[in-house]
Amino acid sequence: MKRKPPPSTTRLEVRPSVPDDVTYLAPRLRMADLESLVACASPSAEVSLARGLQHSDICLTALDDEGLPVVMFGTVPYRQDSTVGNLWFLSADDLRTDAERLTATANHHVEIFHGKYPILSSFMDCRDRSRERMLQRCGFDFGKIAKSPSGHNFQEAFKIRSAACVIQ
Repeated sequence: MKRKPPPSTTRLEVRPSVPDDVTYLAPRLRMADLESLVACASPSAEVSLARGLQHSDICLTALDDEGLPVVMFGTVPYRQDSTVGNLWFLSADDLRTDAERLTATANHHVEIFHGKYPILSSFMDCRDRSRERMLQRCGFDFGKIAKSPSGHNFQEAFKIRSAACVIQ
């Protein structure tokens, strides 16, 4: 019997996002991501990805082993506080990479984002347990729950670079 090789801890290849990533990923997003976008009154997956590309100061795309886009993610500066970066990420439904590799990639880039922003914040649809697990693996804590425009529960996830960032 052949043994399955151990999961690779190598990160996914990541590059700056381009408009073609929006076109490629929009019809391929996870159902949970699509449901979250609807709950936030987004007009479409393509519009949300395009806005992410347009408004992010850092916008990146992770590629699978065939070089195809599987995750688009970035940070949007919070206008009221330059120490806060709003983290977002949307994934392809057919993302077929092991959790260790995806987590290693996510953790690496969270640290890069933390180099610019002492505080990272993300709002997640409470129905999306996969997103919650990813944020937990990246060291995020969870705060208040609020209603989306459609009445679904969303929760703030946040990560603070150091205790010195917190105003007492």
